[in-house]
Amino acid sequence: MTTVPIAVGEQFGDRWDINEFIEQRLIDYTRVTLPNTGGIGEFKKIASLCETHYVGMIPHFTGPLSTAALVHVLGSSSPNRCLMELGGGEPERPAYFNEDFINFKNGKLYLNPNPGLGVKFDPKKATFVLEVTAKTQFPHPILKSPDGAIHNW
Repeated sequence: MTTVPIAVGEQFGDRWDINEFIEQRLIDYTRVTLPNTGGIGEFKKIASLCETHYVGMIPHFTGPLSTAALVHVLGSSSPNRCLMELGGGEPERPAYFNEDFINFKNGKLYLNPNPGLGVKFDPKKATFVLEVTAKTQFPHPILKSPDGAIHNW
């Protein structure tokens, strides 16, 4: 009922959270992202579903490592039309990653030719924040579906 493209799924996890929206052509773009889907394998399944139904992808920004992985997955194995959300309009470049782990030029992200995701971690440049030595005293809310599966809350 509108000509404005609709994009949903920022908090969605696996393909079953978004498949009805895609298959019934209720959206123009998905907003699912790698960490929420559980990794590259599940994300690629969602990308294939999107490709089959001509739904684009605009993954939700979740951090520099996820951005590197998304560039590789979308740039090397998916013909989908896609955009990338970047916090601040420029990729975050933490000092503890190699300088060239993200290849960003003229507003576009390009595949990194290095092996794997092209990310090298230097622990000497990282700041130690904390060490978790005991379980939390505060229970976290758990969202369960009718079949008992646990979901992102």
